[in-house]
Amino acid sequence: MKEKMIDKGKTIIYITANVIYRILYSFMIFFPIKSNRIFVNVYDGRGIGDHPKYIIQELNKINSNIDVVWYARKENTDLPITFCKPNGIRALYFMATSKVWIATVRMPLYIVKKRRQYYIQTWHGSLPLKHIEKDCATSLSERYVIQAKHDSKMIDVFISNSKFRTNNFKTAFWYSGDVWEIGSPRDSIFFDPRIKEGCKERHGLSDRKIILYAPTFRGKTGTGNLDIDYLTIKRVLEEKTNESWTVIVRLHPKIADITDDLSLPDGVIDMSKVKDPQEVLVMADIVLTDYSGLMFDAMQADIPVLLYANDIDSYNSDRGFYFSFDELPFLLATNNNQLIDNLLKFNIDEYRESATKFSKKVGIIKNSDASKIAAERVNSIILDCK
Repeated sequence: MKEKMIDKGKTIIYITANVIYRILYSFMIFFPIKSNRIFVNVYDGRGIGDHPKYIIQELNKINSNIDVVWYARKENTDLPITFCKPNGIRALYFMATSKVWIATVRMPLYIVKKRRQYYIQTWHGSLPLKHIEKDCATSLSERYVIQAKHDSKMIDVFISNSKFRTNNFKTAFWYSGDVWEIGSPRDSIFFDPRIKEGCKERHGLSDRKIILYAPTFRGKTGTGNLDIDYLTIKRVLEEKTNESWTVIVRLHPKIADITDDLSLPDGVIDMSKVKDPQEVLVMADIVLTDYSGLMFDAMQADIPVLLYANDIDSYNSDRGFYFSFDELPFLLATNNNQLIDNLLKFNIDEYRESATKFSKKVGIIKNSDASKIAAERVNSIILDCK
């Protein structure tokens, strides 16, 4: 009862704050739309990355006249973009005057899309394993559901990487509009081997193999049971391959800040605060996760994936899964001994065969030109309004 009262109070505060911002936003809608302006929202201001980064990179090649505004604090980048601080007045102005919105998360409840604006939703996941949005509505807050429904009414198109994902957008996102089934724009990073070597060199890891541990999001403070035996994993891999290995840990962006409190062994590198997760994933020679959709990005890049999930029953009761673990092409361990055994018996040919069968089953589109296709379509939207 107490939790319900607290949550209700949070909802009241949330609605009140959005009413105030809606009043402020109403003054911005009188400013004209700038036909070449694009407003980008990645994870509510957590920096440059995900699908929009790769779409904008390609778009900049074909149209140097675009005016890209990134909803984030300023950071170093080669992209010709303008930053606007999240939740500031300038952000309201740029949202109201941009021809195109591109977002990986829900846009704020207080905004209202104008008739001539176009909203592209890329979402921040790949193929989902765990239930999301409407399919796990009972585990979502009332305020999030309100925001999600409002957002979906404004969306003009989703970008999808598979038949399964397209259907998921239609059934789980309170959405019935168009979908660009073109592949995954952010996965274009995997098709150029020079990028992998460049990222490894930048982090001083050129001479090492990398296993990436990336557990999923479990709430604002929850990380699951991070009882991975990192040093044994490293030793076993080095004995098996006769090569040097480094373990990298990357937590979900929403809880990246708590890694300061993690006690990691010497030689284990925390890369939770690297803005673009793809730049970490592309370096990996093995990916270790639990329920994160990252597993499917890695699968498409032909990176071996192993699962370590020691809380399946509790997580399943809270969220539920779209696929049983028997359907997945990944070896599953529920304790460290099983994980070490799976590392020792892993067979790359068997993995590739299973991954190919699974990809065909869900209709995954492996397309190196996904970011280019998306950029060309965005450019057409911009040019059409002139």
